[in-house]
Amino acid sequence: MTSVASGLSQRLARRLAPRGIIFDLDGVLCFTDRFHYEAWLDCAREVEAPFDWTINDRLRGVSRMESLEIILEGSPHDYSDAEKERLATEKNERYRALLAQMTPEDMDPAARAMLRGLREAGFKLAVGSSSKNAPYILERLQATDLFDAVIDGSQIERSKPDPEVFLRAADALGLEPGECLVVEDAVAGLEAARAGGMACVGVGRGAWPLHCAPDARVEDVSELASLLERPGSPAAPEAEIPGGRTWWKEAVVYQIYPRSFYDANGDGIGDLRGIIAKLDYLSALGVDVVWLNPIYRSPGVDNGYDISDYRSILDTFGTMDDFDELLAALHARGMRLVMDLVVNHTSDQHPWFIASKQNPAGEFRDFYIWRDPAPDGGAPNNWGSCFGGSAWTFDEASGQYYLHLFTPEQPDLNWENPRVRDEVFDMMDFWFKKGIDGFRMDVISLISKAGFEDGPVRADGLWGDYEPQCANGPRVHEYLHEMHERVLTHYDDMTVGENAAVTPELACLYAGFDREELDMAFQFELMDVDGGESRKWTRDWDWSLADIKRVMTRWQETLEGRAWNALFWGNHDQPRVVSRFGDTSTDARRKLSAKMLATCLYLMQGTPYIFQGDEIAMTNCVFTGIDEIDDVHTRNAFAELMEAGLVEPDEMMEIINYRSREHARTPMPWSAETNGGFTEGTPWHALNPNYDKINVEESLADADSVFHYYRRLIAVRRAHEVLVYGRYRLIASTDEHVYAYERLLGGTRALIACNFGGEAVAFDLPEDWTGARTILANYGNRGDGELRPFEALVLICEDERKE
Repeated sequence: MTSVASGLSQRLARRLAPRGIIFDLDGVLCFTDRFHYEAWLDCAREVEAPFDWTINDRLRGVSRMESLEIILEGSPHDYSDAEKERLATEKNERYRALLAQMTPEDMDPAARAMLRGLREAGFKLAVGSSSKNAPYILERLQATDLFDAVIDGSQIERSKPDPEVFLRAADALGLEPGECLVVEDAVAGLEAARAGGMACVGVGRGAWPLHCAPDARVEDVSELASLLERPGSPAAPEAEIPGGRTWWKEAVVYQIYPRSFYDANGDGIGDLRGIIAKLDYLSALGVDVVWLNPIYRSPGVDNGYDISDYRSILDTFGTMDDFDELLAALHARGMRLVMDLVVNHTSDQHPWFIASKQNPAGEFRDFYIWRDPAPDGGAPNNWGSCFGGSAWTFDEASGQYYLHLFTPEQPDLNWENPRVRDEVFDMMDFWFKKGIDGFRMDVISLISKAGFEDGPVRADGLWGDYEPQCANGPRVHEYLHEMHERVLTHYDDMTVGENAAVTPELACLYAGFDREELDMAFQFELMDVDGGESRKWTRDWDWSLADIKRVMTRWQETLEGRAWNALFWGNHDQPRVVSRFGDTSTDARRKLSAKMLATCLYLMQGTPYIFQGDEIAMTNCVFTGIDEIDDVHTRNAFAELMEAGLVEPDEMMEIINYRSREHARTPMPWSAETNGGFTEGTPWHALNPNYDKINVEESLADADSVFHYYRRLIAVRRAHEVLVYGRYRLIASTDEHVYAYERLLGGTRALIACNFGGEAVAFDLPEDWTGARTILANYGNRGDGELRPFEALVLICEDERKE
């Protein structure tokens, strides 16, 4: 909740003023990954170990012997120290031979031009590399003359993270360490720079460990010059940011539905050790925060949102030791952990409710909401639950009804009772003390009830609507401010609320910079442009780009300078975004539209939330019958609407195949193997049948995949402060096919243009954008005077024009 000013902050680019710049070579000025990959692949084959780009990413900045040990983790054989030395030496010899293939074209012309420009501006330049091959690589690149000094592995005794190589480079430039800036792509290099007392710029797409975030970040080294002040020039003032700079504004969040992510023990259900096994995948993607759906002890009526013990891990998912290991592993990789907080209701198996039900005169009775029957003996009012049926269940023993806005197995807590708040806040403190980094708060806007009168009858005519009296109730802000004062203010945390019926103005109350409640609020107006909220179980799902623009522009403009947006296309309660708002008619269109949708939303002002599988453009399934559905919400809706005669079975299955949240809950496909590599057992839920074509392994191998585009998108956002903090301004407001907007921060502007249609459309850049630089394009290049089907472009311009 508090602003981050420590080294734990994942900081964005700031202006730097060194006299000398020391560059790492591989991964910064050139890329020899393909040679490393090929050399290590030969080694992996010899030792019969698996090897792919995810494993290769783990080897970046790691010594040859440490790299070998990582590969041998997957080998069935044992090797002596002498054999290991032979394997590592043979790898290096193979790598050296492959380097002969390098040419000057292996250095980006923009990077070469940047280096020349830095020299002309008066900077002293050096290469500081632990590799003995550095001089040979520079020779192959014809780049030796660009540097005043080259320090390589043959000149040092200790490799990174020891600072020797950078200290020698500074000495060779005739400068003090504090006058030098290091440009690095690996953690070991950054730690070496820190140990040597030097500032550091991180290059690339990955996340950095929390203990050593760089002073600034760029996706590509050619962007370095934009961060630097000429030697001797006064530093430019930082742009003023309403609400201040914080790590959670700059972060990208990845949501994991644990049951469906990866099964490590073969029981068919995803688990905590499965998440641990895939953390390198998340690190390669470049996300900063992992949000876990509930992992607490639960009977599982609503897949974990019915909690019976808030301080225990569900046995199916693992143990508290597994959780502790997961948390430590995330932090070691520079990622944070956000838990799901479900405190509008508990499970009916929670000890509080069991005691409340057993003893009407006991201390726990008032932990829940009990009411006498109506005069006719029926429920206290006409409210229907979110998941079908009445929102009240009768207890024969006491002669009273209890309230449950969801299933009867999820009784609502009575937040009017201060003891309930005491218990909730103490439980939150328990998890923060274990080291978690925040909470996503389930249906938090429902915790204060205004009254219990009959609600307006819903459109289906079956039940009254509880929302007018339960959403955004009279004491909700009082409760959240109390939560902030008693718990949140004591931690460097992130909070986001799931807020039913929230408007932009209400969001400024829940998450205003000066409100001391939450950091962000999820809004569902975007999810309702096709009736996904208000017309859930109908075939009326048409939508227009005009509605998307209207909703998002309203939220962007209203929250500007007052509160912070939470940006999401999908989650565990929504169908797959590419099936909903994209085009899955062909594989090419699926990929293009998925990239476009991510570009359009995630570069607005706010924190992006990626739901698992969206980064590989997973699609909706085609369910043929209700027996294939696990979700309680969908099953109850099917039964209730069938019984009322409001829909035919075939029509309802068509609606389910478009709208159901079941699509988000199918297991993650990791490969084309049996059951998508999700489990070695029988999966708890059938995978989407297209897993043989849409899976992680395929995405990692395809350089043009949606996954790799997401990596670039995340890196571009991280590298350009304007894409995080810049003000939003809609352009081309009346265009029926193109969503285009600007982001503005100080003298920097960004333009995002997205074609939501399947046909090419005319699109001329505004006059003051014709000379701008393209930093992201889902076609790989920029067209002339048009946007191609589902094309997305991101341009940037740095000039003297102020917003």
